[in-house]
Amino acid sequence: MPLDIGAILGACGTGLYDAAAKLCAKPAESINTAKHVQPRGRAVRFGADESRVVQEATPPGAVSGGDPHIVRLLAELPEDLARAGRAALDLLSEDERRAPQLIGAVERFLEEQGRPSEVEGVYRLGLEVMRSELGEGHEDTLLTMQRLAVVLWSEGELAEAETMYRQLLAAQREVLGGGHVDTLRTMHSLAVVLQKMDELAGAETMYRQMFTVQRKVLGEEHADTLRTIRNLARVLQLEGELSEAETMSYQLLVLQRKVLGEEHVDTLDTMDNLAGVQRGRGKHAEAEKLYRQVLQLRFNWLGEEHVDTLRTMHSLAVVLQKQGKFDEAEAMLCEVLAMQSMGLGEAHEDTLFTMENLALVLQNKGDFKEAKKRHRQVLAVQRTVLGAEHADTLRTLHNLARVLYLQGETAAAEKMYRQVLKARRRVLGKGHKDTQSTESQLAALQKAKGKSCTVS
Repeated sequence: MPLDIGAILGACGTGLYDAAAKLCAKPAESINTAKHVQPRGRAVRFGADESRVVQEATPPGAVSGGDPHIVRLLAELPEDLARAGRAALDLLSEDERRAPQLIGAVERFLEEQGRPSEVEGVYRLGLEVMRSELGEGHEDTLLTMQRLAVVLWSEGELAEAETMYRQLLAAQREVLGGGHVDTLRTMHSLAVVLQKMDELAGAETMYRQMFTVQRKVLGEEHADTLRTIRNLARVLQLEGELSEAETMSYQLLVLQRKVLGEEHVDTLDTMDNLAGVQRGRGKHAEAEKLYRQVLQLRFNWLGEEHVDTLRTMHSLAVVLQKQGKFDEAEAMLCEVLAMQSMGLGEAHEDTLFTMENLALVLQNKGDFKEAKKRHRQVLAVQRTVLGAEHADTLRTLHNLARVLYLQGETAAAEKMYRQVLKARRRVLGKGHKDTQSTESQLAALQKAKGKSCTVS
């Protein structure tokens, strides 16, 4: 692949000497002489013929409008490369010569070369230079901080991403103000990172701060405000604050119906989420009514095989099960399972979840033989795909133990409960609700057998 001159300039222009050296040390066939430099819009690349690398350096010439730092460093490049760099720099707009744009060129180059792991280092070194030369509050420094935070997030380095977003937020609040659109976007990103780290209290606080500012600056009906309400409601649901989550979800639904319409995808998502909150609060009849509305709209607009349609059908079946409507729940889950198996495959998490809930419905109907068969099918796939001690695998094993107990296979059930309990204590901890659930089931089994309730 031809060498991107923007990458060379980006490396040199921001003091990334190591990156510049790597780029300049590419095989000879990837670098061409200056006479073959040709503009492609705003991008400039070396051609592919007459490839060579000239070892001698040449003093830098004048570069119109160029950064003196870049001009000085061009002297360290091979002669033809330096000449090509000057020609390329003359073709760049003033905006494109800014440090973040040039660093962006390095990022794109590394991505194209299959070296994404080096991108983080590029931004870290560039940020160090800009903080030193431009200051923490300069717009280029802020932009580079934001891009570095995104890279850290994408690499799964959430703790470091949080730190970078907090530094960026502090600088933006000081320079731009709390109501600036960029400040609000950083608050949103930080809240999402906190949520992904299961720091729900911190995410809730950030979303509440955003909502207060957005409602005042943008208004309740603005798209960004609606998004914040949705995210806050979701965090409240995860925290178990179901009453407030329901109230907020309903307020959001009213606004979305007004602004977006009944059939908009965001409106349907909110209806689905609201039904889920109602289900969590035990309002099964209300949840059923709302799920049926969502299902009809998704069926009309997306078709019966769309993943969102199938998930709504699954949720509706669970609510039907909670109300003792086992036959309808079974029929609906069988329909979902058939389409998921064909469209997603039997090993997909959605397919496995549907099969597991179908087993529970069969169990509640007293069809223990078929329920046991379904649980074993799910368990076989989960052990292969997820591993023997994954939380989902242990949940299925726990449910299978329950079926064995109900069938009268007490010894097998006790052995399986002990296996699950041991794994859950090791993986989840003694205080986890799932661990305590297995402990409780095992104690009940032992009590029924007239044994001691010891579950160690």
